[in-house]
Amino acid sequence: MSDLLKKIKSLYHQKIGNDTYVKEGIRPSHDWYAVLISFVVVFCVISFVAYYFYVQIDQGNLFISEKSQVEQAVTIDEKLLKKVTDDIKVRDENLASSTKISVPTDPSL
Repeated sequence: MSDLLKKIKSLYHQKIGNDTYVKEGIRPSHDWYAVLISFVVVFCVISFVAYYFYVQIDQGNLFISEKSQVEQAVTIDEKLLKKVTDDIKVRDENLASSTKISVPTDPSL
């Protein structure tokens, strides 16, 4: 059994080698370089999109609304407005009169 393990170990060392960290595939500098390049590319894309939106909004080409919606005249129903204000006054009077009632204190205190 130990001979089989030694053969497997020797095959592993022949194929992979003793120093796998030094091999070309695993290098932290390459990983950080990829992270940095990815960050720069994403930053440039976001900056370009932000600048594009800024220019379009500044020129008035984006978020355009129809003038008919903005310029519609608002009409107020004066009868309904008077009814609502009178109802609010009645509620205010009722509240003021209800606060004047004294509530007996709790005798257990």
